[in-house]
Amino acid sequence: MRNLPLINQIAGIAVTLIAGFGWYSSAAQSAPQPSFFDQLGGTEIREIIIRTDVGSLIDHRNTDSAEQDAEFCIMTANGKQVERTYRIKVSARGKYRRRICDFPPIKLDFSKPDLRKQGLSDYDDFKLVTHCQEDKSAGNDHLLREYLIYQLYQQLTPYSYRVQLLRIQYIDTQGKISPLRRYGFLIEDTAELADRLGATVCDTCLNPHPSRVDMQTENMHALFQYFISNTDFSLPMLRNLKVLTVEDSTLIPVAFDFDFSGMVNASYAVPNLQIGQLSLQHRIFLGLPASNEVIEANLALFRQKRETLFDIIDRFKPLNREARDEMILFLEQFYSHIEQLSQDPEPSWYHRLRKQAPDVVPSGGTPEHYLISK
Repeated sequence: MRNLPLINQIAGIAVTLIAGFGWYSSAAQSAPQPSFFDQLGGTEIREIIIRTDVGSLIDHRNTDSAEQDAEFCIMTANGKQVERTYRIKVSARGKYRRRICDFPPIKLDFSKPDLRKQGLSDYDDFKLVTHCQEDKSAGNDHLLREYLIYQLYQQLTPYSYRVQLLRIQYIDTQGKISPLRRYGFLIEDTAELADRLGATVCDTCLNPHPSRVDMQTENMHALFQYFISNTDFSLPMLRNLKVLTVEDSTLIPVAFDFDFSGMVNASYAVPNLQIGQLSLQHRIFLGLPASNEVIEANLALFRQKRETLFDIIDRFKPLNREARDEMILFLEQFYSHIEQLSQDPEPSWYHRLRKQAPDVVPSGGTPEHYLISK
């Protein structure tokens, strides 16, 4: 465990002194203030209504900063009554998906004062992952697969986003578009993720030198991307990941956006031909050079968690049986491949993993940072 930042230690001492003088109220000793994400959780699927000008949201999905008013309604457990309503701002987000999808991913911007009135912390920016395709079957399949990937990632590392599955009814306030009912999922506010992990977000850490990166967590991140066959990320470019900084300035990557993975196998996704990926399900390892000790420890965790990961997929009834079986089979191929690599006479685990496309610069970095010794 890392030591707490000095400011937290000082705060703890101050609280102790105040308590000693009888100034520290019992309310101040209560549990941390819950967040909106906490409020939304507690059940596998939440029933939600989003009221907004749906036509405008779709028509302006390629316009930056095109915010519009909306209502976010949380339904009761039976889904028949509105339990709580928030007035928010919504806008299309992302790059690729909002260009090619029938329905764009959405950014939700809550009001901090409104959250505080509800006794909630002021984490107010959320990404809503929506169905991409109008075809209900394909749209739900891709979204639910991606949601499951976040669930699996949480089993392997604490440096991962929490997600909440939603069943959303989109109601057009202009009455021009019939109500849509689709799955979606909410991703935890990045600021809340960082605070929860005692870290800070570094949005300026482009092209970080490997010496600053925590190798154990970077390798777990890279192995997970390999596990799901995803090459759509870059640590140097901060593409589809956030970098957190802990107190000693160590950098830790946290992944998101898995729709281009072979595990989702989305119909709109394309393989990364630039690195020699022949199909979405062609696994290519893009992690930084790591020692055998680091890689073996992380692979041991994959093996330890194998049945748990398979069980999460197997029990996820919103996704049809055929899709769940496909996902499990795809991951079984990973485990078989790792066992084959364990018999490889090459002494370096890193080089065993890099035998597919060995000349590709890891994670899109620069050669001077990521030289691979032959």
